[in-house]
Amino acid sequence: LNYVSDVDVIFVAEPADGASARLAGEMMRIGSAAFFDVDAALRPEGKAGSLTRTLESHVAYYKRWAKTWEFQALLKARAMTGDVALGEKYVETLAPLVWSASEREDFVSDVQAMRRRVIENVPDDIRARELKLGPGGLRDVEFAVQLLQMVHGRTDESLRVRSTVAALRALMDGGYVGREDGHSLIDHYAFMRMLEHRLQLQRLKRTHTLPPKDDEAALYDFCTEMYRDKNVSDATYKAAATHFGERGIMDLIGIIGYYDLVSMALIVQQASGKPGDEPPLLPLK
Repeated sequence: LNYVSDVDVIFVAEPADGASARLAGEMMRIGSAAFFDVDAALRPEGKAGSLTRTLESHVAYYKRWAKTWEFQALLKARAMTGDVALGEKYVETLAPLVWSASEREDFVSDVQAMRRRVIENVPDDIRARELKLGPGGLRDVEFAVQLLQMVHGRTDESLRVRSTVAALRALMDGGYVGREDGHSLIDHYAFMRMLEHRLQLQRLKRTHTLPPKDDEAALYDFCTEMYRDKNVSDATYKAAATHFGERGIMDLIGIIGYYDLVSMALIVQQASGKPGDEPPLLPLK
C-alpha cells in the first residue's frame, strides 16, 4: 500500500443476501473513513454486480464470463477478515482457474490491448512523467511480472507468490529472467515506489505524476523533499531537479521487450502442444 492508497476488496458470503450486502457496505464505509478508501469495483460485473456473492456464484462467473485481467488481479488475492476460512476456500477454489488463464484463447492480445487502453487514457502531456501508468512505469513492471507468473506458474509453483519483488526473485531463480535484468528491475521498481511515496507525502494527495521539467520551482521542492539533508547544498538540489526533469520515466527502467518475450513463450507452447515444455525466457539485452 501507498501512504495515500485504496484497498481493493471482493466479498464472498454464505448466504449472499441483503444482510451480507449491508454488512459489506458498512465495512467499506467505516474502513474508508478510518484508514484507506475501500473499493469493491474488482468484483464480478464490477460496480454493476452484486456486492456479495456465494462461492458457487463466484466460481460460475470466473468460469464463464471473467476476462483475462480479472484473473490477473486475483494473483494478489488473499483472505483478510470476516470468515477467514471461507476466504481461504475462495482463494484455493479459484487458484486453478487463475493458473490456467494463460491457456485461454487471445490471452496475450487481451493483455496487450488492456495495456494499450491504460496508456491511451493517460493524457499526452503527463504520460512521460506518470510513475504508475505511463510507459516504463510501475504498472509495466507489475504487468510484465504477472504475465510471466501466469505463463510459467501453471507448472512451476515456486512462482505463485503475491509480492512483485518476491515474484521477480522467483523468476530469476527459475531462469525465466536473467539475474542482471531481474536485479535491475527490482532496483528501478523500488526507486519508483520511493518516488511515488515522496510525491504523496508532500501534500497527502493520491498522485503519481512527477512535476513538469519546465516547472523549476516544483522540481526543486520535490527534490528537496527527496534529498533533504542539512549537509546537501542548494546547488545539489537544483542539479537533482534538472536530473529528474531531463531523464523522464522511460530512462529509469529497462522494461522494453518483456511483452514480446511473453508472446514468444506462448507461441512456442502452442506450436509444441505441450504446456510446460516451453523453454525459459531469455534474459533481456
